[in-house]
Amino acid sequence: MASLVSLSSGIYYAKFYDAERSPNRKRVSLKTRNRRLAERLLAKLESKYLLGTFDPWSPPEPAATSQAACGDLRMLGDAVDAYMASCSHLSKYTLRTYRSIFKLFREHLGDGYPVTHITPADVLGFLDSTDANPVTRHKYLKHLGYLFRYLVRRGVLKRD
Repeated sequence: MASLVSLSSGIYYAKFYDAERSPNRKRVSLKTRNRRLAERLLAKLESKYLLGTFDPWSPPEPAATSQAACGDLRMLGDAVDAYMASCSHLSKYTLRTYRSIFKLFREHLGDGYPVTHITPADVLGFLDSTDANPVTRHKYLKHLGYLFRYLVRRGVLKRD
């Protein structure tokens, strides 16, 4: 079954455990700081889990399933804006990090750059244009990967 946990941020999570899965523990945000509400949400999730309609180990469903629903994602500026809109559930600190990295990437390539024309050389050129240390460069690359995987899920790119 699941247990209720609260992180230092005060947000409650449902923590699931299954020894047969990897990782064997999985947390799902209940997106509330109210304990009573969190307990009710936990009970609903446990019911769905037992009925087989909810799997905490599966990736979350995207909010909008069609490309038309999220606008035209062919240009870098529009793609970044749509991705940032899909990240509204993240903390303000994470969003601030995303905005700063994507701002640098957009300045490097331009908002009107077609995302289908972005190559690994473009990404390496961006990383080389920054004076970042290797750890920061890795963080930039990781966050750009999130954007590219979003575009793959939306059908704009064929591969990451």
